[in-house]
Amino acid sequence: MIYLIMASCLIFTLLNYKISGNDLINPSVVFPLIFLAQSIMCILVGNYLDLTFHLETFIILLSSCFIFTAFTFWYYAKRQRNILNESKNIKKCSRKLRYIKLPQILTIGFIIIFLFILVLKYRYLTQLSAAVGQAGIPLSDRISLYDNLVKFNQVRYQAIGLFLPGYHNLLNILAVAYGYLTTYIVVNNFIVCKKISFSQIITIFLLMLNMYLGGSRSTIFRLITFIAVLYYVLTLRKGNNFKINRKIQGKLIFWGFIVLILFIATLEIFGRSTTTNLFHYLFIYTGAPLYNLDVFIQTHKLPINQLYFGQQTFFGAYNFILPRIGLPRYFLDLPFVRYSLEYGLGNVYTTFYQFLYDFGYSGIVPLISIIAWYYTGTYTKVRETIPESAVDYRLLIFAFLFNDLIMLFFSNRFYESVLNFSNVLIFATIFLFSSLIFEKSVTFSRVRVKIF
Repeated sequence: MIYLIMASCLIFTLLNYKISGNDLINPSVVFPLIFLAQSIMCILVGNYLDLTFHLETFIILLSSCFIFTAFTFWYYAKRQRNILNESKNIKKCSRKLRYIKLPQILTIGFIIIFLFILVLKYRYLTQLSAAVGQAGIPLSDRISLYDNLVKFNQVRYQAIGLFLPGYHNLLNILAVAYGYLTTYIVVNNFIVCKKISFSQIITIFLLMLNMYLGGSRSTIFRLITFIAVLYYVLTLRKGNNFKINRKIQGKLIFWGFIVLILFIATLEIFGRSTTTNLFHYLFIYTGAPLYNLDVFIQTHKLPINQLYFGQQTFFGAYNFILPRIGLPRYFLDLPFVRYSLEYGLGNVYTTFYQFLYDFGYSGIVPLISIIAWYYTGTYTKVRETIPESAVDYRLLIFAFLFNDLIMLFFSNRFYESVLNFSNVLIFATIFLFSSLIFEKSVTFSRVRVKIF
């Protein structure tokens, strides 16, 4: 069955690559491609793991790939009907890429804010490790301790009663928003004139350091894919055509391998050393989620009864609402899976786990359709239009969420991200910063409020 899954994902990848005009970054190509890579990983571990897959998993992947393909074909046909070929679209754009100047004094101010946040986090990690009787451990172990408490032992974490000050969250939202806005501007300016401000590079470095102290590599991975998507789309815009540049795709593939190497190389600095062989550790992240999903399907009656509607899929929204009405937070039901005493398989099950948990098989089509509709539709628009504003918010948000498309093979990252209140605040803050800095006004729908 795993070979059938691999073959189907390969066919959909090639088909969508052809429909999209050989566009490797098109969401309808990326979606089957990530599951193609995942199925290959499951095949490669066959020399020491006997993994069995069933028809249900195949049908879920087949139907999901078909949905992405259908949306892509629909947008392609719509473009053809309207005679909106790629070269004509770019000519209709009202402006070309231009250099974006960010006030130096503002950047220096946020560098200071970043440094203050980093000091707060460092002191907090030190205090937290001392509170659990592990004072003096290396910084990487302190980061790992914090990450494990937050993710896997919330009861103990709450019992410790040691938290970052409230103003940290506000400063962190402001700094991260400014960091992403700066990253957008750096990529834009590099493509326009190959000029990069040193202070802006420092800002991005501090943003990454802030993410590192937060304990999760996924935020750094998001920033990397954010940069990659911006570079790809903005380079196409500058070229005044939408012919897929194979050289750009080659660069992205090359840097993808670099990111994979960094993923492995940074185990120690994140305090995540492993006792298993390195290949199996990589398999836990890249291949095991598909097998874990298959095991879940075969061992549970779906959907699973629960207290709230869609509480696994929409848990981010519930965890924002519940504490504010006096109810306890909800935690995901993600039990660890073991193949044997020697080999663990982690506790992630692809994005389909939450859909099946909450809604059974009937939830797959509508929930995947929403994802496919957003990514394929938005990608079509960001490739074909350049807005009048200095910063293209639609492109910025799409690039931010593109990482969640890639991570669908891993977990329910799309709905987690769009329903995460912190992300909503970051988007709103970026909009306000950009409007105030570059437009000197804030526009809501057709209402324009002049500030300066």
